[in-house]
Amino acid sequence: MGIREVIFVFITSIICLVALVRPRIGLYGYVWYALMRPDIMAFAEAKYPFSLLLAVTTGLGTIPYIQQTLALFKNPFSRMLLLLQIPIATSVLFAVVPELTYERYGIYIKMILVLLLIPILITTESDLRTLLLVIVLSLGFVGAKFGVYGVIHGGVELAAGYGDMLADNNFVALALAMLLPLCWHCRALVSSRVMKWILLGLIGACIAGIVMSSSRGGSLSMALGLLLIFRRSKYKIGTIAVMGLFAAGAIYLVHDMYVKRMETLRVPEQEASAESRIVHAKTALAMWRDHPILGVGFGGFNYAYLASRYMGEENTHVAHNSYLQMLVDSGIFAFLLYVGLLLYAIIWLSKSAARMRDRGTAIESIPLAIRDSLIVFAFGSTFYSCQRMDIPYMFLMCAASWYMIECGLPAVEQKDLTTELMDTGISAVAK
Repeated sequence: MGIREVIFVFITSIICLVALVRPRIGLYGYVWYALMRPDIMAFAEAKYPFSLLLAVTTGLGTIPYIQQTLALFKNPFSRMLLLLQIPIATSVLFAVVPELTYERYGIYIKMILVLLLIPILITTESDLRTLLLVIVLSLGFVGAKFGVYGVIHGGVELAAGYGDMLADNNFVALALAMLLPLCWHCRALVSSRVMKWILLGLIGACIAGIVMSSSRGGSLSMALGLLLIFRRSKYKIGTIAVMGLFAAGAIYLVHDMYVKRMETLRVPEQEASAESRIVHAKTALAMWRDHPILGVGFGGFNYAYLASRYMGEENTHVAHNSYLQMLVDSGIFAFLLYVGLLLYAIIWLSKSAARMRDRGTAIESIPLAIRDSLIVFAFGSTFYSCQRMDIPYMFLMCAASWYMIECGLPAVEQKDLTTELMDTGISAVAK
């Protein structure tokens, strides 16, 4: 056992033990483990069941909070997520080949059960700030690993994935694109200048990682993330200069590879990978028409198994679109709930940010951070089948926590309209 593995086992074991009495720490640990994947860094991937242990110990530690679980049914975000599980579970039971759904559904439902603990355990503004920073620094480590590695090696093609949830370069690029606005908004949530510079540096590293991943959808998602940053920035010229420098430097290092890859977006029918997405979209819709209510079975494997009948050739790929994948895998009701949950969260968070803006504090950055990350995911997931990806569900449950936190905030003091008009009239007469 190497020194990395010893440190990894020690730290994770301590978190598991602490989770039994401090489940909030266990939840932070689960998120850290899921995003940073310390087992990969310790060269011990899949060697220890620490992800399951963190889930179990955190769940056991949450038993004293059992009365607060009723809040899940009152919270619109957690309620919709719970409702989504009904058509998904039904699609597993009545799948075309049920055995093809079990492995992925088992991983998915474990992840959902743990993330549903977020609105139970994260009940204060301080708790949510901490959770967002755990997400930023954990996933930011992955962005730094990819981006810095590419830069110090003079520009490379980063075609590999990182663990189960970020299985290939496209998933990594999308996750890093979601991180861009999160890093930006979290700068307003910390007071340390060092931490602010670290978050800015993570943005640069993530941009480099996305560029060198050669992911077309990732680059488009990155552009949207940078646009959201620019839109919220007070110093727009400086923001353009800094972000432009990050992007231009990364593109310069892999100019020929990157430009050649992006040029295929002009005429996707002339590039095999881009054209296959169009073919899969048509195939998914045709297959869904044959299985409109329950779908063919959650997880994508049933789709891959059946697609050859519709395409007229052998197929091992999924639909390359999260919305179509949810539709064909689990049916129309799962699709409507999934899309509805994303859209509702984005719209509600926008309104929440406006309400927080009236308070005139940095607290506005919390709903904006969650919202902008979900916007990037909602756009970027049209290029990949990532409806099982854990990161967007983390943000959705962060939105659920923020919903409860905002409901508990004291009302903003406002003058009665009649009184305000009278004061205005009196002032006018006095003048």
